[in-house]
Amino acid sequence: ALGQICAGLCDEADQQQQQTPAAALAAAAMAVDKADGGSGGSSSYGAAAEAALGTAIRCLGPQQVLEVLPLQIHEGLAGTGEARTWLLPVLRKHATGTPLAYWASDLLPLAKQMGTAAAAASAAGRKATAVACHALEVQLWGCLQAFASWPTDAAAAYPGIAPELAAAFHTREDLRAIVAAVLVRLCKQARTLAVAAGNGSITASAETKAAISRLGLVSVAAAAEADEGADEDNEQIQQQQQNDVSDNDDDIGLNSYDLQHSSGSSRGSRRRNSQSQSGEDEGPDGLDAAPSSFTAEVALAQLMVLRSFSNKWLPLMCKIFLEVPPEARGIVGGALAAYASVSEASLLANLFRVALIKYAKIMKDANAAVPPLDPILDGGSSPEERQASFLELALCLAGGLPDAALDPLFAVSDSIECTRIVSLGACVLTMLSLLDYGPHRLTCLHG
Repeated sequence: ALGQICAGLCDEADQQQQQTPAAALAAAAMAVDKADGGSGGSSSYGAAAEAALGTAIRCLGPQQVLEVLPLQIHEGLAGTGEARTWLLPVLRKHATGTPLAYWASDLLPLAKQMGTAAAAASAAGRKATAVACHALEVQLWGCLQAFASWPTDAAAAYPGIAPELAAAFHTREDLRAIVAAVLVRLCKQARTLAVAAGNGSITASAETKAAISRLGLVSVAAAAEADEGADEDNEQIQQQQQNDVSDNDDDIGLNSYDLQHSSGSSRGSRRRNSQSQSGEDEGPDGLDAAPSSFTAEVALAQLMVLRSFSNKWLPLMCKIFLEVPPEARGIVGGALAAYASVSEASLLANLFRVALIKYAKIMKDANAAVPPLDPILDGGSSPEERQASFLELALCLAGGLPDAALDPLFAVSDSIECTRIVSLGACVLTMLSLLDYGPHRLTCLHG
């Protein structure tokens, strides 16, 4: 009955009759508290109330829901009220297409307060309180992924929270996976819509299409057309690569890896998979899941603001990728591959090339008769581990590069045992395939 009472929330919200939905929402909250003791249990009443609240969150938005049903976390900790922590998983499940700025302005400060309270309680020896506050902090951060799902205000809100995200990604191992998932979602959703607008799958103005085209996003459609001739953007990337070559490269033989490529002759472009783009339309981050509010113009603005921070994010991710143990790199590598897929190709080309330079130096140093004065020690405890680390790093960056720019990678593969490159490449491609980032463009590593 409760679900039927609140079933009209969507229609009423569309008609802007907000008083009645608020009253129904309060009634739903009371039903939850009475039926489940505020715990959000699995009784039929609780399930109906959760369904009604989920509808309210989707239709009215989290801000209006939390105005009617405040979390009351401080009151719960102080013992002066009943905390509605059961609302946090409901928010994570149902919030989508909501303002990212609301999480930044209301839930992020609350998460910080919980973090401070956890540290203070731990220092005072109150372990139970410390554990509870830390759990609440992580849950509040966990809501961010829902608020990052098809937001309409990322272009305005992201610059304000980017430093917070970077700090958490860098220093908080317990929050790193959450931040990585948020970055993947922001990048993937915006890129999916932009690519769809660029190839005409969704409606966009001519100006928006032209702006998307200037971004030079690598896509399946673009890959299918690349064999017809040399692309002007690829020529600029090639020139950038050549201009960046330093005198030190001669010492490790990188210039022997042919950075030149002729029209349509790149090994990457010759060995393309003609996989269709239908897979990018599916899933919670796919084109089919995009709400009408997330237009091509919104996607373009989101891509532009994400790209404006890539010069800070990519070096940080590369650093952390090499610092964490190999078994923990999947999370970092996924975020790196996602951000690389929306970043400027010239920036990626430089990082990609540096990774291959260091790979080549490690290989040369390992075979040298005299130990080098400047060994590269990042990425592992042995030369083999370090070689694998830099090769995986290069592969994570490769998803955002045109195929012709990947020629140095194939030159490297020619200089080492084929079985090793295939094995390492297969591991990374498996990771990337789970995220739908460019594995169709790198399948030539299996050849």
